[in-house]
Amino acid sequence: MQIDNSKNPLLALVHTSKNGIEFYSYADPLQISALRGVAAEKAKRFLDMNLTSRSLTELVKEIKREAGAGDIVKAFSIVQEIEFRQSFLCEESSILDLVCIYFFLKDENPEEPSEAFNKKKHKVFEEDAQCRGFFLKIGLALCKKFSPKQEEDMLIYLEENQILSERIRRYIQPESSIPSISG
Repeated sequence: MQIDNSKNPLLALVHTSKNGIEFYSYADPLQISALRGVAAEKAKRFLDMNLTSRSLTELVKEIKREAGAGDIVKAFSIVQEIEFRQSFLCEESSILDLVCIYFFLKDENPEEPSEAFNKKKHKVFEEDAQCRGFFLKIGLALCKKFSPKQEEDMLIYLEENQILSERIRRYIQPESSIPSISG
């Protein structure tokens, strides 16, 4: 069965990227499925760690690879990078991962979260700064960690902290390129 969220009366078009990619959400946010609700809670846990689940999984694999190859210094440098990220107030990829739960592409099943679709959405965010900014504002509101004034300050913080956030790319690929994880 082909999904077309533009024809789903429970959903509303929320945003269209510069490349014409449409994002939908439930007109009534309380309609979100239990599966997506659980996925949102998991994403919030990782948001608090300033990492995505995919990123942490890849980093652990890289630590094991380096330690197994005898490069303990590199393995510990990755551990230090994870520890360094814990000091961030917030971080873009983990906020956008939460957004991916609540917003769907035109052909995405709105009932079930999908790693494959989340990676597609991250690719759009990576390529379209305006789209990324639009959803970062929503993501900051979703995580409920900041007041509206603080949300604006956090957007400035995210922009200023971008270089430090990208340091992790020395060890792992951008979010849209990280292999999917099960569960």
